[in-house]
Amino acid sequence: MTKKDPFMDDLADVVSRLTFLEIDQFVDAMFAKSETLPYTFNRAIHCNLKKREEIARNEVLNMSR
Repeated sequence: MTKKDPFMDDLADVVSRLTFLEIDQFVDAMFAKSETLPYTFNRAIHCNLKKREEIARNEVLNMSR
């Protein structure tokens, strides 16, 4: 397993404090860097949520056994 980058925790802390308007500005800034970056970011979040849903579903199934 790779070592966790502490920057990710710092980034998550900053993002957790953003307002809706600040998130909108962040997405605009991502588009300014790359036309595909916001879509890549969105896809990564979607995949992570699906993975977490599957883990939660498996935990519920294991608890019911």
